Amino acid sequence: MKTINIKNVNEKVYHETLPSGLNVYIYTSELTNTYDMKLVVHVGSRDNHFKVNGKEVKIPNGVAHFLEHLTFNTKEGTAEDHYAKVGAYVNASTTFDNTTYSCSCNDSFIDNLLYLLNFVTEPFYNEELVEKERGIILEEILMHMNNADENFYYNFCDNIFVNDTNKYQIGGIDSDVKKISLDDIVNTYNCFYKKNNMDLVLTGNIDVEETLNVLREWDKANVEKSIIENIREEEPNEVNKNEYVYEDNVSSNKMFVGFKVNKKETDFSDIEFDIYSSILLDLMFGESSDMRLMCEKDNFVDGYVDCFFVNGFKHRVLSLEFESEDLDNAYNKIIKYFKDFKINKDDLERKVKVSLARIIISFENPEKYGSSIVNNLVKYGKLIDNYYELFSNVTYEKMNEMLELYKNAYMTYIKLLPKK
Repeated sequence: MKTINIKNVNEKVYHETLPSGLNVYIYTSELTNTYDMKLVVHVGSRDNHFKVNGKEVKIPNGVAHFLEHLTFNTKEGTAEDHYAKVGAYVNASTTFDNTTYSCSCNDSFIDNLLYLLNFVTEPFYNEELVEKERGIILEEILMHMNNADENFYYNFCDNIFVNDTNKYQIGGIDSDVKKISLDDIVNTYNCFYKKNNMDLVLTGNIDVEETLNVLREWDKANVEKSIIENIREEEPNEVNKNEYVYEDNVSSNKMFVGFKVNKKETDFSDIEFDIYSSILLDLMFGESSDMRLMCEKDNFVDGYVDCFFVNGFKHRVLSLEFESEDLDNAYNKIIKYFKDFKINKDDLERKVKVSLARIIISFENPEKYGSSIVNNLVKYGKLIDNYYELFSNVTYEKMNEMLELYKNAYMTYIKLLPKK
């Protein structure tokens, strides 16, 4: 067992890699009565073309999500039914880059932990279950297809990305789901659902040594490993479409604007890129920004300009969303603000101080900190133990470098108008 000291905040996380390759992270806290468990499998919707142990495999979009649904089935029933009987909560989610199975409970921590590990690593699939789940997922997809806002987002992703599989819907579309076979499920499971492709994150008032002893014993049952190589088409820096306008069942005019940057072609590390990007977004469009004041004063948008990032495998897209009776006028004002924006040193210093305070406060919610650990493992392949130092070292000069990257980025926009 290794102790990871979280620098500058007097906190620690315990880490051990079991013989199977499963990485275990434990954060103990007396601030909660809840035990939270997250088993992260490093497979998401974008992983549809890969080599496993030298064999090339290509699968339809949506398999990772389909597999998540099926994994809850056991020979005795379903994991949901089991946890409902014992008073625990279980859930799972598939994203572009991972599938995470979560359980939380107030007692019987070890029993609930072992059940979580066993139902995920002991698959129970057959043709009947695949067909039953296919029907459920097709109904879900039909609901998503009728969601204009969700379609708007994925149309925006299609504007941005040419080849990056983050452009596709996580659950696939109906034609994808209809093609998924039991072989696709088994091949994906056998490739990605090995313990050396998983992380286990535990938080709560946990006895660390007792828990690790239980896990070491459980781990002996299956130590088979797989060597995975994802195959990805090269994504150009240019956007797929500069602009796109269409109509749907909405009540107001909506617009997305994106600025696409290849973070792998910069001098920033992945973690630095994310830190500088997040602070920059807050400076430009946060609650105390000049843009907020402009929106409140001039009312050129309905409400405010929402801002977020769309992530590709190599690219990051600073994205803006807004509604307005006059989209062109709003777009022109926002783009002018963006292009003319200059960083104020005092504002930057304030944002850094706020970020440092958030780092300290984050440990007051153990479950939320567990989610931060998961985010680190998925994005960076390790737990970041020096966030405080990284934020403290943010400089005005490098922040201006980041600003220039986005000002010179490839741009795209998409307009959604009410059907006439």
